[in-house]
Amino acid sequence: MNAGDSIHFGRFRQGDRGRDRDIKAIEWLVLDVRDGQALLIAKQGIDVKWFHKSSRSVTWETCTLRTRFLNGYFLDMAFRPAERKRIAMSTVTADPNPKIETDPGRDTQDKVFLLSAREAELYFSSNRKRQCYPTSYAWSRGANSWGPYHETYSDRCWWWLRTPGWSNKYAAGVDLDGNIRYGGDNVRGNGNCVRPALWLRLE
Repeated sequence: MNAGDSIHFGRFRQGDRGRDRDIKAIEWLVLDVRDGQALLIAKQGIDVKWFHKSSRSVTWETCTLRTRFLNGYFLDMAFRPAERKRIAMSTVTADPNPKIETDPGRDTQDKVFLLSAREAELYFSSNRKRQCYPTSYAWSRGANSWGPYHETYSDRCWWWLRTPGWSNKYAAGVDLDGNIRYGGDNVRGNGNCVRPALWLRLE
């Protein structure tokens, strides 16, 4: 397995009809391989979620996207017990915003997480490679496909990063064109997709 490869691992709803056959294997992009593990990110936006349940100051450590969805519902629903054992418990660093001095909070221990702005810079060599397309399920959940000033509409979507934005009431993200939006969107902003990331044990 090498960086740039695609693999299938776990299953999640991908169609908008609410049928069992809409639950399909998740496709992941391999971002890095080292120390017997591979860093994966979902190739598509799998769902639409708030970063936090209310418009208040939070960090990655305290947001409900981390605590309730990614390391709760998604982890339990998408992976069988044997698959969950292959997902490494990782130290997810509280990377500061490269452009804005906002408190990033503390490091966490997670099985599933979001990339930081720094990692989105590191692992994607161009804006084009950061562009993301939502699943049909994410479309049905209201994926945001408008340009930053609602001047364009696209089949691509915005997606969250774990880095804080203008303040801790905002979280950074990636827009339709693959630009990192360091100022971010309100943590209760609607329409931003989720691209889970994880470290998979290879041995």
